[in-house]
Amino acid sequence: MKQILFLLSLFSAIYWFVANSINVYQYAIVGAFFELTSILMLIVLFVVPILSLYYWYKENFNFKSLYFYTMVISVVTLLLLMTK
Repeated sequence: MKQILFLLSLFSAIYWFVANSINVYQYAIVGAFFELTSILMLIVLFVVPILSLYYWYKENFNFKSLYFYTMVISVVTLLLLMTK
């Protein structure tokens, strides 16, 4: 579960940074892909930090845990998207 959540948070962060740095509607196929996957990525972006916080709590807030880094990546991505 650790690796899955971590990979989801990394993929979500890369997805949103790429989507905000390039014009996704310049090419029709890229814009269609973005439209089809954006709702799924929004769900991932908001659910992964909650799940990682829960599992990090179950590991007694160990800072060496992969759940901590997953939560940090997700929260930083959320903050950067909301301030842009």
